[in-house]
Amino acid sequence: MGMRPGWVGGLVEESFFVACEAHESRKKNEKNIFCLACCTSVCPHCANAAHRHHPLLQARLVYNSVKLSCHLSLAPARWCPTRSTVPR
Repeated sequence: MGMRPGWVGGLVEESFFVACEAHESRKKNEKNIFCLACCTSVCPHCANAAHRHHPLLQARLVYNSVKLSCHLSLAPARWCPTRSTVPR
């Protein structure tokens, strides 16, 4: 089996589908996007503001398949790539 990208560990460890603390009072504040540059889950409001120019993944499309395929084989340390190492 080939090596996994470094952001996969961050994706599996993150919490998704919970309310964003920064946008509690706004509608559609569920954290369902993963920022590859920051290795964190964000809501659509965060994605359109602070993470606008970062590579993003729609969590609902990839989270379950990544979690199922990686849950036993992740390295213990969490490693997140720098922006220059993230594929575009």
